Amino acid sequence: MFTPNSPELAAALQFTVQAGLQRWLSDVIDVERLEVECRDARLRVEIHLIIRRTGESRTEVFDRSIS
Repeated sequence: MFTPNSPELAAALQFTVQAGLQRWLSDVIDVERLEVECRDARLRVEIHLIIRRTGESRTEVFDRSIS
């Protein structure tokens, strides 16, 4: 949390988000792809998912400054 942005931070966040989505939302959504990217002082999370109930495909993007 208090470390500078790095590929290691992005990898740890990707693992944590993937695990959380599988644990808490696997009955609601199917995650097709999860990408976490760090660039300078920004962290971007992009989730491509399908809503099980409707079959709707969605992309959610979270882009934050971590400085």
